[in-house]
Amino acid sequence: MWALFRAGLLSTVLVMLTASTQTPSVNYLAWAAACALPYTPIYQIQGPGPTAAITGSLATRGVVVGDFEGPWPALRGFYLQDPEGDGNPATSDGIFVFNGDKNSVALGDLVRVLGRAEEFEGQTQISAASITRCGTGTVSPAEVKLPFASADYLERYEGMLVRLPQTLYVTEHFQLGRFGQVVLSAGGRLMQPTNITTPGAAANALQAQNDLNRIILDDALQNQNPDPIVFGRGGESLSANNTLRGGDTATSIVGVLTFTWAGHQASGNAYRVRPIGALNGSAHFVAANPRPAAPAKPEGGLRVVGFNLLNFFTTFDGAGSSPPFACSLGVGGPPTNCRGADDAAEFARQWPKTIAAILALNPDVLGLQELANDGYGPGSAIATLVRKLNDATAPGQYAFIDVDAATGQLNALGSDAIKVGLIYQPGRVTPIGRTTVLNTPEFINAGDGVPRNRASLAQAFQQNSTGARLIVNVN
Repeated sequence: MWALFRAGLLSTVLVMLTASTQTPSVNYLAWAAACALPYTPIYQIQGPGPTAAITGSLATRGVVVGDFEGPWPALRGFYLQDPEGDGNPATSDGIFVFNGDKNSVALGDLVRVLGRAEEFEGQTQISAASITRCGTGTVSPAEVKLPFASADYLERYEGMLVRLPQTLYVTEHFQLGRFGQVVLSAGGRLMQPTNITTPGAAANALQAQNDLNRIILDDALQNQNPDPIVFGRGGESLSANNTLRGGDTATSIVGVLTFTWAGHQASGNAYRVRPIGALNGSAHFVAANPRPAAPAKPEGGLRVVGFNLLNFFTTFDGAGSSPPFACSLGVGGPPTNCRGADDAAEFARQWPKTIAAILALNPDVLGLQELANDGYGPGSAIATLVRKLNDATAPGQYAFIDVDAATGQLNALGSDAIKVGLIYQPGRVTPIGRTTVLNTPEFINAGDGVPRNRASLAQAFQQNSTGARLIVNVN
């Protein structure tokens, strides 16, 4: 009987365990010989810089600390780490091995990889030509704490098994449903700088601090709209009864630090900790910011609400995103895909929830985002929304601002697929003065020629009961 034992740092020797005179198979001897061949350590390939220090054909060896093999939407490879390392904090001991659609390894395997080292989308990787299993091993995760010392600080841990020992807070889950990812921060949730300080130098400095105090926690896949969504509370998947709320916490997360995208440019290349598929990976969220039974009642006699409709469209073009398109970029604009419900059945599920949410808020003035940019006619999205609100309350209970008519401009709120809008209760407030839009190239393009902002809408209102006035701006 033959077996492989490790002797010294990473050398392997073939040892006779019994006095059997049976000759091992040729394949077994070839496998053992391959594992004993020289190799280039991972930390030498990575080097201390932002890109690989050694590229081209080579062999290396390490323990599998992240297994993401298989065809898309998997990452199509695995992460390999030298179990000893070189003790240099500036060099990573881990690397990604691209393995196509194959499934060749398991977590904890000690393997030798022959292939080509290169940079791919900012991450050092080896495109494997052959993989030989040489036994098993283990790796202790490196501790990584937030905030980071610099924007490139995490390069030294690229591809390695890491532990985030602090209690981290859910600071953003906007892309949890779309990509299965959550943004975490230390010390509490990160606020928009201009919410707590003045625009300009002070806000820019705070944003720079925030950028060093955030990390993406991601699942094991690169597809959109994953099912299930793995990051709910208590280590269980997300569901209607097991949500994840901003301010919830997780402590001692273990995962592989990757530099990858989420599979779409809307969530591009970035450092991500991936616990699913990692060696002893874990991410356990607990409720730390309970939802109040009802919002605190604000002072004052008017209720002004901002509401993101999440693409409220009344025109549908099916489930695909290929032509022919049924919607347009503004009235009379070129065709574009309809971003909302795919068909009438989906819309029948969407609009009742939207109406119920608005009525529960009972706004006197309602600023809208992500409204289909299809004008203000009877079949438009904003007219449909107001009609359904009035059907659920009373005729004339709600009305909307026809911005094109009020300003004398066609598509005053821009030529994107969506726009902002204003709805109000005529029994409580009356629009006064001029309806104003900020749609100059300087505002829309933010000074660099690329559209950054949607046109902003401002309208003054007067409270019917008191004569008090206010200006509402929607952007």
